[in-house]
Amino acid sequence: MKMNKYDIYVGNLNPPKGRAQAGFRPCVILQSNAISCHTTTMIVVPLTSNLRPRCPSEFVVQPSSCNGLSQPSRFLGWQITTVDRKFLGKKIGSLEPVYYPLVQEAIDIAMDAEGLF
Repeated sequence: MKMNKYDIYVGNLNPPKGRAQAGFRPCVILQSNAISCHTTTMIVVPLTSNLRPRCPSEFVVQPSSCNGLSQPSRFLGWQITTVDRKFLGKKIGSLEPVYYPLVQEAIDIAMDAEGLF
């Protein structure tokens, strides 16, 4: 199954590991398309319907027919994780290009890419 960067899949993040996100939830694929065809794992960021912000590496994605979300969801840029493809179920949609700069900014903040923090 071809999975592309910015696609949103229902991910099975069980069993819970400490305070990390768990359960079945939308996950945005971050992994480059150039390496996805060579791996059995995918780098993803989970989304949550809890809209209470906690960190500067978060933003809210509004539901649309393109992304397939049923409610506003918070992108948890500080919860980058790697999952086996078999734990990514149904594709529900794709993140719209308007969110791409927000994804990059969230990841840059989470990883301190520019030495900002």
